[in-house]
Amino acid sequence: MIGTTNPRASKLPSRRKKSLMPLSKTSSEPQTSDATPTSEENGCEGLSAGPPSGSVYDFLYQDVRRVGSFLAQFDEYGVRQSVKATESTGRTQTVKGTASGTVGLPAALGGSATVDATTADETKDLAEHTFDPLWANSRRLLDYLHEHDLIEYDAWEARLGRFVIIEGPISVIDANLLTPIFLDPDLFDSLLAQACREANTDPASPEGQEFRRGMNVVSTIPKAIHLYVFKPQSYTWATLTAESLVTSAHDIAFKHGALMRGHWKVLGILDAWPDHRNEPSDDDPDPKTLDELGANILPEGLLKIAANLTNIARNVTGRPRDYFGVTPLLIFREVSGE
Repeated sequence: MIGTTNPRASKLPSRRKKSLMPLSKTSSEPQTSDATPTSEENGCEGLSAGPPSGSVYDFLYQDVRRVGSFLAQFDEYGVRQSVKATESTGRTQTVKGTASGTVGLPAALGGSATVDATTADETKDLAEHTFDPLWANSRRLLDYLHEHDLIEYDAWEARLGRFVIIEGPISVIDANLLTPIFLDPDLFDSLLAQACREANTDPASPEGQEFRRGMNVVSTIPKAIHLYVFKPQSYTWATLTAESLVTSAHDIAFKHGALMRGHWKVLGILDAWPDHRNEPSDDDPDPKTLDELGANILPEGLLKIAANLTNIARNVTGRPRDYFGVTPLLIFREVSGE
């Protein structure tokens, strides 16, 4: 969806009242006009860190709840649910007439009379507009983070828990597309054979059986929508919620396949650094990764088994070990007429 800013309220047509006919010898005063636009939401349009003039942001993803949770900490009264603006335009026209004459009486009682009459013509237009600040909230969050220098653009320089923007081509993969394959034995065997061919492994070999066990594990894992950002030296992985996608994952797959080219920006919170497995050495002949160490320190029992299964699921269908991990808030690109 393309988010636009600074919407202009349309002017209502003037509905003028009929004026009274002036008396003879009229004199007209100049017309006066008074325009007093007001708004119940001050400062909602003053965005400073948006796209350059002549362009807008095209939002592909917006985590409304998380964006709202941050904005609620910036504003005294919480997150804005609606914005109401009132525009009032008034015009007043005044016409004054005077008539005089002499009364026909004897000289001793002679006299004159004067009559003054004033008519007013007042026109007032009132327009009330109610705006949904949903997409303006995304812009407000970007502006706040930019103005307070809270965004890091190099993931290698960022601490965990820091706001980051990762830029580059992206891939949105819905793992739910695998569900029919796991339910059909023929499709399952075909996928297993393809995986073994790519790995130059016989499906009947111990390695091939390991592939089968891994695929069986994957079939039981809840499926997610995966996001990959391909920035050189800073490959990044995340999961997306279907409700926060403006365009469905199926539509993205049908249009782009596995890669969405272009200059996409992902605003998120850095959660994980790449965690490669170290090479064996004399001091550490069996190096462990952080998640393996985490499972090892748990006491023996079912929870430790669950932790080991979690690590297997991560290795099979989760974040690659050479990727950063982020919690995405916004995915967008700049659209211009140039």
